[in-house]
Amino acid sequence: MAARSYSMMNRIRALLRSLVAYDKQRVWDPATGLDLDLSYITPNIIVTSTPVSTSYQSWMRNPLTYVVNYLDAKHKGQWHLFNFQGEGSDYTADQVDGKVSYYPFPDHYPPTIEIISQCVAEIDLFLNEQEGNTAVLHCKAGKGRSGSLCCAYLVLQLRNDSSLSLEDILRIYTRKRMNSFGKDGISIKSQRRYLNYWYDMVHWENLRQAYVSWTQLAKVIRIYSIRISGFAMFYSPGLYFTISEYRKLETNTVVNELITLDKSNARIDANDNNWKIYEPDTPIDVTSEDIMIGIKSSDYLWFNVFFEGNKSNGSGRTVFNWEDIDGFKGTTLKGLPHFNEIEIKWQVAFI
Repeated sequence: MAARSYSMMNRIRALLRSLVAYDKQRVWDPATGLDLDLSYITPNIIVTSTPVSTSYQSWMRNPLTYVVNYLDAKHKGQWHLFNFQGEGSDYTADQVDGKVSYYPFPDHYPPTIEIISQCVAEIDLFLNEQEGNTAVLHCKAGKGRSGSLCCAYLVLQLRNDSSLSLEDILRIYTRKRMNSFGKDGISIKSQRRYLNYWYDMVHWENLRQAYVSWTQLAKVIRIYSIRISGFAMFYSPGLYFTISEYRKLETNTVVNELITLDKSNARIDANDNNWKIYEPDTPIDVTSEDIMIGIKSSDYLWFNVFFEGNKSNGSGRTVFNWEDIDGFKGTTLKGLPHFNEIEIKWQVAFI
């Protein structure tokens, strides 16, 4: 009776896990009897949701023992995990015999170029060390963050095929990871923006060298104003912005909010040739090359100062459309447009 109850419980858990990951492709392995939220993007690159090590977590995600048993059976121990969970890992390195590398950053946000460069280099090294090696990439749900690093590796791996655009690579990932009725594998606009930076850097040697040289210079990014055009009058009185940066810690990359720009600390002028300008009392100094502009409580965009500055020939003027903004937790849930365009004016001050 107890065995029958345990078997029924496992079936219920498996059903719930499949419902949580309903839009993603899965692996059913008759040899091991395992049904996992796990997708082969290439024969040696896997993207999966986080393996979990506690019983209550296993109602929602792949149990760690299942994932390890599957990988050992199918890949003879020649596998390595790449963990992108900035919110904290759901297992320890000891539980996978140390076969894990950590590149953590926050959910719904893009990886920095430094994270991309280092992670892609390690994946490439591991896959080329021995024939049959398999890289297993995961974040929490196994979609945006894992997909970003997976596509970044594919950009490097397929760089000699001049017919492949970034959009082609993103479509490959979507086709391999998502079910036909699912959305894009990488739908967060900020993540796609950073993949565009990476694609350009991989394909243009001069740009790559310029970026590497630029990162070695001591500098601060000074933000002077945020301007919006086509702003909605009914949103205007309560509209505010936050300015944040990435902060690299010893074991994580986190978001550091610097300021909230509103009428208490900024000059707000709505008569600037159909632009509404938010000008802080003093310029905002940012030490990171990666900047997030938050729009009210949930909408946001990330950009990299070097790459946006390169596009504008160093003018220090970056313009985005409302369509470029990410909504609540990276979704398209943004409500009615607050504005048509947003411009950030900044300058790099070398120390």
